[in-house]
Amino acid sequence: MKLKQKALIIILMMLFGVPYFSSVGKVSAQSEPKINILEKKERPIIRSPISYDIDMEVESVNNTLSIMFSGYLPDANITVTDANGTIVIQQTLVIICTGTTFYVSPDDSYPYDIMITSPALDIVGQIINE
Repeated sequence: MKLKQKALIIILMMLFGVPYFSSVGKVSAQSEPKINILEKKERPIIRSPISYDIDMEVESVNNTLSIMFSGYLPDANITVTDANGTIVIQQTLVIICTGTTFYVSPDDSYPYDIMITSPALDIVGQIINE
């Protein structure tokens, strides 16, 4: 019985070990990504009582850029290009809602240009590393 208890304790320590959790989520102290909205154009939607709008936050964790959205915007086309003009994210007819997240890995080609187009809203922005 003691051998089973020791094995169980070892397995639990491996699953919930402190070294793993201490390394996850560390953010570099020297630079933080930031998004600048360069242009935002709203179009009136006829026959719709809903006002569409989104907000974005960017974060860099473990050399991966995450773009997190809040709000609601249906039928959006999203394009993100890096400093070399290479498309790193291209999604069409996406329903953006709170919690929608896109990732760019590795995030070493700042600035990134982001363009979101939809029937209700167009957004052009740039993600820079400060």
